[in-house]
Amino acid sequence: MHNAKPDDFEELIVGCAGFSDCAMEFIDGLPIRDSSIQRKRCKKYTRSDKQDCLRHAMQMWANMRPTKEQAEIFLRDQPYLDDIEIAYVAEVAYCNQWNLCSDKTNNHIKCRSFTKQLRKNDKQCRQNWGKQPPP
Repeated sequence: MHNAKPDDFEELIVGCAGFSDCAMEFIDGLPIRDSSIQRKRCKKYTRSDKQDCLRHAMQMWANMRPTKEQAEIFLRDQPYLDDIEIAYVAEVAYCNQWNLCSDKTNNHIKCRSFTKQLRKNDKQCRQNWGKQPPP
């Protein structure tokens, strides 16, 4: 796979023959900047590894430092996101002090719930982690 390109994904995934862990390796090993495609692949191909796959995709999304508008679109455009997806949006919004979770949709209600949990831990935001010890 180390010579493969993200465009090769559809051709290569066939070789996994439905094995979730194999699909996760391909999805993780051939990341693309469009998190919606990454997340759709997780939902389609990684049944038993779906939560881990979504976590990786959302971590990548958060690391790309989305704008407030991108986070708003994320919550708005897909009415029933997985909890992991909403949790990452809530974390990004909370840590940037954006008020995104005020609507009455399913996603926004869950986003408010995750935000309440985030308020309980001031170390939740990366900027509050401080210097990390070496591995």
